[in-house]
Order: sequence, then C-alpha cells, then structure tokens
Amino acid sequence: MKLIQLNIWNGNLMMYVIEFLKKEDADIINLQEVSKGLDANDNDCFCAYEKLQDALKYKYCFYSPMLEGRFA
Repeated sequence: MKLIQLNIWNGNLMMYVIEFLKKEDADIINLQEVSKGLDANDNDCFCAYEKLQDALKYKYCFYSPMLEGRFA
C-alpha cells in the first residue's frame, strides 16, 4: 500500500501536484491546504478539491476543512 502526504500550498502547486500524484499512483493521499468551491472562478486556490477529484478519478474522496470562509 502506498500513502502520500502532501501540502499543495493553497493550490499554487496544482500544475505539479496532479502530474506527481498520477505518476505515483498512491492508494491513499492526504493533502493539506486544499480549498473546495469557495469561488465560482477557475482559480486553483479556490477549487483545488474539485480539480484534483476530476483529474485523479479516485473512487472515494473525503474533505474535512479546518476552517471555512470567504476571501474578500
């Protein structure tokens, strides 16, 4: 079983993260600094969860934020 723990730096590393995770093909990934649907725009910082889920096609996903809010 392969486990990866990674900080994606608020989505700023998205272009590298998706490629890395596809290459590593881990059974379980645990990511830090991931946002989910906080903004309707296409900014990686605000929709990292959706972009990762779409790109990696994992069968199971769990999202548990430490805090939620809007950025002004």
